[in-house]
Amino acid sequence: MLLEPPRVPTFMDSDTSAIAALRHAADRTAENMKKTFNSKLYNLYSTVLASPGTILVLFIIISAVFAQQGMAFQDQIDDDVEIFLPDGAPSTELLLEVRTEWSTDLAVIYITTPNANNPNDTTNITDEVVLNEISWLEGDDRNIGGDSTSRGMDFDKTDHGRNDGVLWVLS
Repeated sequence: MLLEPPRVPTFMDSDTSAIAALRHAADRTAENMKKTFNSKLYNLYSTVLASPGTILVLFIIISAVFAQQGMAFQDQIDDDVEIFLPDGAPSTELLLEVRTEWSTDLAVIYITTPNANNPNDTTNITDEVVLNEISWLEGDDRNIGGDSTSRGMDFDKTDHGRNDGVLWVLS
């Protein structure tokens, strides 16, 4: 059996051997980090696959925490424009004066029918089908008892915006 001769220790007698030694040390460190990461990842996968029910419950709890924060998010929004204006400024005073007689918080929904782009199309905004869709979107009497996605925007016409956020609809 042949024996290898003992290795001669490397002496750092030049810049290239120092750089090579640093590269070798960096490679060893990277390899050790890769092995550690892979072993921890393997342990994580093993845990997840061994108890999927626990992981599912954990994710449901985390989702519920985020959902609870999302539900309270609407309460944190202040929709008054004047809070963004300086106190006592002429623009703030003007806004408050205008607000006494005009709505400053409004949304405009622009509806087009196919005949706007194609004159040969017979669909028109005054067709009964289109008008019924607009009425449904506004919240007519036919969809009053629906859920939040099927009852229209102004589902409570007597609340003056307290329940649905819509003061009035003009179409």
